[in-house]
Amino acid sequence: MRQEKEAFSKKDLSVLLDNRAYDELARKLVLNSKLPGPAANLTLVNASAAPFGSPEEFLPVCALVALGALYPYTGGPDGRKIIECLKRNSRDGRWRCREASAMAFQRIGERDFEKLREIVSTWLPAAGLLERRCIMAALAHPPFLNAPERVRFCLETAGTILNGLPVLPDEDRKTEAFRVLRKGLEYCLSVFIAHGPEDGFPFLEQRLRQRDPCISRILFINMGKARLAKKHGALIKKLLEKYSHS
Repeated sequence: MRQEKEAFSKKDLSVLLDNRAYDELARKLVLNSKLPGPAANLTLVNASAAPFGSPEEFLPVCALVALGALYPYTGGPDGRKIIECLKRNSRDGRWRCREASAMAFQRIGERDFEKLREIVSTWLPAAGLLERRCIMAALAHPPFLNAPERVRFCLETAGTILNGLPVLPDEDRKTEAFRVLRKGLEYCLSVFIAHGPEDGFPFLEQRLRQRDPCISRILFINMGKARLAKKHGALIKKLLEKYSHS
């Protein structure tokens, strides 16, 4: 029988952490996870990280985001262990854990974007499909897309991932991991382009010229996102007329 939800505030969270009442903290997090259900309690996820499927799944989700918040205060072996843990969970079978890993990398980028750039640059060459999706989701975070050079890095990273799609074996294209990566690319690119249209639209047209069906589908879906269509409708229309029937 599922236990009845109890009131749980950020103040309660702080008290439990201060008193090291970890068993009670775990119980409270599970009860207030909003799982099972379509949406986890992200407010509580973020609150749990501020100081440092099933309801139980909420515990690793909170822990992963908290690791991202903790990372800037670590170094050496501890820092490397955190990054390896986040990478490992970016390919977890539980989608909420994968999302939590991306959120953790966002926490790192909010604090130090250059560190996130370094992590992504060394990770990407050997990253699997789910890991590439995590990289894209982590970078598609408006709070740190506030400088042209950051947007350009995100576009370059996206370009590398897009360029790898046509050469994937057919069996890889049939996997759930490929579907997850494709769905991520279908929204992340529009975030980058919206925050850097001067670089974003040339990037978009360059990829459209490749005439690859998979890449074109991803690009067309991004072009239909409101964040681009509302502000750049005329340019989007022009690109669609030029490339959608070719």
